[in-house]
Amino acid sequence: MFERVRVAGRGVVLALGLVLLGVGGSAAAQEVSGTVTDPSGGRVAGATVTLEGGATPLETRTADDGTFRLTAPAAGRYRVAASAPGFDAAATGPFLVTRDGRLTVELVLPMGTLRQDVSVTAGAGGTLAARTGASVTVIDSTSLTALGNPDLIGAMRLVPGLQ
Repeated sequence: MFERVRVAGRGVVLALGLVLLGVGGSAAAQEVSGTVTDPSGGRVAGATVTLEGGATPLETRTADDGTFRLTAPAAGRYRVAASAPGFDAAATGPFLVTRDGRLTVELVLPMGTLRQDVSVTAGAGGTLAARTGASVTVIDSTSLTALGNPDLIGAMRLVPGLQ
């Protein structure tokens, strides 16, 4: 009886080994690979590549030479999307990956638009003269009336440093 258990145990190990090697099981690998380039054909390193279509999207980054490799969990319809800083995102249309299928995808990322944001904020109060770091001369209607000269150009001649 002890001998039979040992033989049955060897049979289970052998069957498990064959399944892991792909001889008797359905251990299929659906591979999607390719390259990500810029519009001039240069390879884009470090781009984020996502395989969408399964229950959970798979994500990787391109290697230094712009290549990537993903394994789809099962045969089915997928699409690949890629993005990188300085570029607009790009994606393929849906494609079919068959059991044990290998598919090569070439993605070209369009150049991103140059964008610059400038924010200007104004306050209700003016800047105090003590905070500007330079001398400030204020000429207002009160100053002009006190000088008895309603001419602004004549009043500006009184400002130190102006000729």
